[in-house]
Amino acid sequence: MDKMRMTSPDLIEANIDKIAELFPSVVTEMSSGGGGSLEEELTSTC
Repeated sequence: MDKMRMTSPDLIEANIDKIAELFPSVVTEMSSGGGGSLEEELTSTC
């Protein structure tokens, strides 16, 4: 019998893509290890 994985899928990238599709002028590209979160990016543009 196979054991069940007790983790949830990582949906962050999919959610960022959806936000970028809805609000293209709000989301900017960040290099890996940029140190900022999406929330910080969204609030800094307001």
